[in-house]
Order: sequence, then C-alpha cells, then structure tokens
Amino acid sequence: MKWSAVSRPALIVTGRESGGRVSVEVIPAPWRVFIAAEIPAKAIDELLRRQRALNHWSRSGDVRCSHKQSLHLTLRFIGDVMPDRIDDLKSEMSAVAAQSRSIDLRLGANGCFPGARTPRVLWAGLMGDTDRLGQLASQLQGATTRLRMPDSTRRFFPHITLARVRLGMPRWVLQDIGETWSAYTRPGADVNVRAMTLFRSHLKRGVPPRYEKLFTVELAG
Repeated sequence: MKWSAVSRPALIVTGRESGGRVSVEVIPAPWRVFIAAEIPAKAIDELLRRQRALNHWSRSGDVRCSHKQSLHLTLRFIGDVMPDRIDDLKSEMSAVAAQSRSIDLRLGANGCFPGARTPRVLWAGLMGDTDRLGQLASQLQGATTRLRMPDSTRRFFPHITLARVRLGMPRWVLQDIGETWSAYTRPGADVNVRAMTLFRSHLKRGVPPRYEKLFTVELAG
C-alpha cells in the first residue's frame, strides 16, 4: 500500500453573504505528536525528589522544572501530523509493538545538554537494557519514515527531561547549576517499558504544556 505524503480532508462550512450562498473550506490544523513510554509512579516520585536540588534556581526563575504530568520517556518525537494520518500511525505502532519485548531500565545519573558548564536542559539518565530501547526507537523511526511523516535528525539518547535553564544567564551561574545538578546523586528506581503511548501536545503561551493520550499499545513480550 502506498501512503500519501499529505492528506487533508476539508471541512465545508456554508453560510450566506449579501444574499448569496457561500462555501468556505476550512483546513484542519496539524497535531503535534510524539511517542513515549509512561514512567511508573515510584520513579516519578524519585524524579520529583531530584528536582528539589534545583529549588534555589527554580524559585528565582533561572530554572523551569518539568511538571509531574510532563515526565515521560520519549521514544520518538514526530512533530506536526494531520489528524487523518493518526490511524496510520496507530497501525504502525501496533506492528512495531508486536515484534518488541518489554525493556528493563533503571534511573541513572543526572546530566546536562549540551554540558555541565553551559547547561540548557537538565535530565536523568537511564541504565539497563538501553540497547534494546535504542532498537525500539529505531523501529519507530522506520515506521514514521514509511509514513512520510516529519523526520527528526536528532540522535536517540535515552533520558528523562527534568528542567530547562533560562536563556541569557551569566556563565558562572550556568556552571554552578550544571555542576550542582551533575554531582547530585540519588538512588535509582525501575523504569520498565511495557507499553508505548502516542501523545498529542497542547501548547499555549503562558501555561504548562498539556499532553493528551491518543493511543497506547503493549509490547508483545
């Protein structure tokens, strides 16, 4: 079967203007979507405890911590997709899940992008069967490529984003944040991947993003 690169069903709205009948074609807006594994409650609690190391900077607004509802393990960021392509994506996810086994992971050390001296993103790493996790991410990339959906060039790196650093900070403050975060150690917690979920992002200026679950499929083994 061949997949159409762009398919946009139109919603036709009719009305009257100056005594005549008019038709207006309304093109639905694309949805911003990604595929992720949800994080178990015990691991969420541990991640929230780690965020407390940033209290000084979060109170001053220098660091913006991720909300509890935003904590997830991203497997594949896709981007803007037309609503009528979502069912195609669900089918591909189901096919990948049918060939994938559960993955046993555990929270690892803290880290920063791009580095501890100039941090912009603060994250918690993962250890365990990360090779199989990478294979799952690669299979999802192949699926979205077959569907001719947006293709991210970012290399997959298993992590959970916990905070972002405000732009324009003095270099010495950035280094203080990065080194404090990287040196902060906490016990690990299990983050076992048993299923994957398709999320839609709802972004609105001035409020935290909201993530809507569109579809969840369990891995086969």
